Amino acid sequence: MKEKTISLDKHKEIVDAYVNEYKEIIKAYEHEIEELKKKIKQLKPKQIEPKKDAIKIRNRYTNEVIFESSNAKNIKEAVEEAVKLKIDLSNADLSKANLSYVDLSGANLSNVYLLHTDLSYADLFFCEMDKKVFKEIAERWFKWKVK
Repeated sequence: MKEKTISLDKHKEIVDAYVNEYKEIIKAYEHEIEELKKKIKQLKPKQIEPKKDAIKIRNRYTNEVIFESSNAKNIKEAVEEAVKLKIDLSNADLSKANLSYVDLSGANLSNVYLLHTDLSYADLFFCEMDKKVFKEIAERWFKWKVK
Protein backbone atom coordinates (compact mmCIF):
# COMPACT_ATOMS: atom_id res chain seq x y z
CA MET A 1 0.00 0.00 0.00
CA LYS A 2 1.31 3.34 -1.00
CA GLU A 3 1.28 6.12 1.65
CA LYS A 4 0.16 9.55 0.67
CA THR A 5 2.69 12.20 1.27
CA ILE A 6 2.17 15.91 1.28
CA SER A 7 4.66 18.65 1.10
CA LEU A 8 5.61 20.64 4.14
CA ASP A 9 4.08 23.75 2.59
CA LYS A 10 0.79 21.96 1.99
CA HIS A 11 0.81 20.70 5.59
CA LYS A 12 1.46 24.23 6.89
CA GLU A 13 -1.40 25.54 4.74
CA ILE A 14 -3.83 22.96 6.18
CA VAL A 15 -2.76 23.68 9.76
CA ASP A 16 -3.09 27.44 9.21
CA ALA A 17 -6.60 26.93 7.82
CA TYR A 18 -7.60 25.01 10.97
CA VAL A 19 -6.01 27.61 13.23
CA ASN A 20 -7.86 30.42 11.44
CA GLU A 21 -11.14 28.49 11.68
CA TYR A 22 -10.68 28.01 15.44
CA LYS A 23 -9.74 31.67 15.87
CA GLU A 24 -13.07 32.63 14.27
CA ILE A 25 -14.95 30.25 16.55
CA ILE A 26 -13.16 31.65 19.61
CA LYS A 27 -13.92 35.21 18.46
CA ALA A 28 -17.62 34.33 18.13
CA TYR A 29 -17.70 32.86 21.64
CA GLU A 30 -15.84 35.87 23.05
CA HIS A 31 -18.54 38.09 21.57
CA GLU A 32 -21.27 35.93 23.17
CA ILE A 33 -19.43 36.01 26.51
CA GLU A 34 -19.23 39.81 26.39
CA GLU A 35 -22.98 40.00 25.62
CA LEU A 36 -23.74 37.72 28.57
CA LYS A 37 -21.55 39.84 30.87
CA LYS A 38 -23.53 42.94 29.83
CA LYS A 39 -26.83 41.17 30.56
CA ILE A 40 -25.57 40.01 33.96
CA LYS A 41 -24.63 43.58 34.87
CA GLN A 42 -28.14 44.75 33.95
CA LEU A 43 -29.80 42.19 36.20
CA LYS A 44 -31.05 43.50 39.50
CA PRO A 45 -29.70 41.64 42.50
CA LYS A 46 -32.23 39.17 43.86
CA GLN A 47 -33.67 40.11 47.21
CA ILE A 48 -32.45 37.53 49.65
CA GLU A 49 -34.89 36.97 52.45
CA PRO A 50 -33.27 36.96 55.84
CA LYS A 51 -33.15 33.54 57.43
CA LYS A 52 -36.22 33.02 59.52
CA ASP A 53 -35.50 32.83 63.20
CA ALA A 54 -36.35 29.57 64.85
CA ILE A 55 -39.30 29.45 67.24
CA LYS A 56 -37.98 28.75 70.73
CA ILE A 57 -39.68 27.31 73.78
CA ARG A 58 -37.83 28.48 76.86
CA ASN A 59 -37.63 27.45 80.50
CA ARG A 60 -39.75 29.82 82.58
CA TYR A 61 -37.10 30.11 85.32
CA THR A 62 -33.75 30.01 83.53
CA ASN A 63 -34.76 31.26 80.06
CA GLU A 64 -32.76 28.31 78.70
CA VAL A 65 -34.04 26.98 75.36
CA ILE A 66 -35.96 23.73 75.92
CA PHE A 67 -36.89 23.24 72.28
CA GLU A 68 -36.17 25.08 69.04
CA SER A 69 -37.97 24.61 65.73
CA SER A 70 -36.94 26.11 62.42
CA ASN A 71 -39.91 24.43 60.69
CA ALA A 72 -42.65 25.98 62.83
CA LYS A 73 -44.32 29.22 61.79
CA ASN A 74 -45.59 29.98 65.30
CA ILE A 75 -45.45 28.79 68.91
CA LYS A 76 -48.46 26.51 68.36
CA GLU A 77 -46.66 24.53 65.65
CA ALA A 78 -43.46 24.46 67.74
CA VAL A 79 -45.35 22.98 70.71
CA GLU A 80 -47.02 20.39 68.46
CA GLU A 81 -43.61 19.42 67.05
CA ALA A 82 -42.06 19.22 70.54
CA VAL A 83 -44.90 16.98 71.78
CA LYS A 84 -44.58 14.67 68.76
CA LEU A 85 -40.85 14.39 69.46
CA LYS A 86 -41.63 13.68 73.14
CA ILE A 87 -39.67 16.69 74.37
CA ASP A 88 -40.07 17.30 78.11
CA LEU A 89 -41.90 20.64 78.32
CA SER A 90 -41.89 20.83 82.11
CA ASN A 91 -41.12 24.36 83.34
CA ALA A 92 -41.77 25.78 79.85
CA ASP A 93 -43.04 29.32 79.44
CA LEU A 94 -46.09 28.95 77.21
CA SER A 95 -47.79 32.10 78.46
CA LYS A 96 -49.94 33.97 75.93
CA ALA A 97 -49.63 31.11 73.42
CA ASN A 98 -52.56 30.07 71.26
CA LEU A 99 -52.67 26.32 71.77
CA SER A 100 -56.28 25.79 70.79
CA TYR A 101 -56.90 22.42 69.13
CA VAL A 102 -53.32 21.29 69.82
CA ASP A 103 -52.81 17.61 70.63
CA LEU A 104 -50.92 17.72 73.92
CA SER A 105 -51.71 14.14 74.85
CA GLY A 106 -48.81 12.54 76.64
CA ALA A 107 -46.91 15.82 77.06
CA ASN A 108 -45.13 16.65 80.30
CA LEU A 109 -46.66 19.96 81.34
CA SER A 110 -45.42 19.92 84.93
CA ASN A 111 -44.93 23.44 86.23
CA VAL A 112 -45.62 24.98 82.81
CA TYR A 113 -46.45 28.69 82.78
CA LEU A 114 -49.82 29.02 81.05
CA LEU A 115 -50.96 32.54 81.98
CA HIS A 116 -53.25 33.84 79.21
CA THR A 117 -52.68 30.70 77.12
CA ASP A 118 -55.56 29.58 74.91
CA LEU A 119 -56.09 25.85 75.49
CA SER A 120 -59.59 25.68 74.07
CA TYR A 121 -60.26 22.27 72.50
CA ALA A 122 -56.65 21.18 73.19
CA ASP A 123 -56.24 17.45 73.74
CA LEU A 124 -54.82 17.06 77.26
CA PHE A 125 -55.40 13.30 77.43
CA PHE A 126 -52.65 11.57 79.44
CA CYS A 127 -50.78 14.83 80.01
CA GLU A 128 -48.41 14.85 82.90
CA MET A 129 -48.96 17.96 84.97
CA ASP A 130 -48.63 19.02 88.55
CA LYS A 131 -51.58 20.06 90.71
CA LYS A 132 -50.87 23.77 90.17
CA VAL A 133 -51.12 23.48 86.37
CA PHE A 134 -54.15 21.19 86.60
CA LYS A 135 -55.85 23.62 88.97
CA GLU A 136 -55.13 26.56 86.66
CA ILE A 137 -56.57 24.72 83.65
CA ALA A 138 -59.57 23.30 85.54
CA GLU A 139 -60.58 26.60 87.13
CA ARG A 140 -60.06 28.79 84.09
CA TRP A 141 -61.40 26.54 81.34
CA PHE A 142 -63.89 24.30 83.08
CA LYS A 143 -64.86 26.59 85.97
CA TRP A 144 -64.15 23.73 88.38
CA LYS A 145 -63.13 24.41 91.95
CA VAL A 146 -59.98 22.47 92.78
CA LYS A 147 -58.54 22.36 96.32
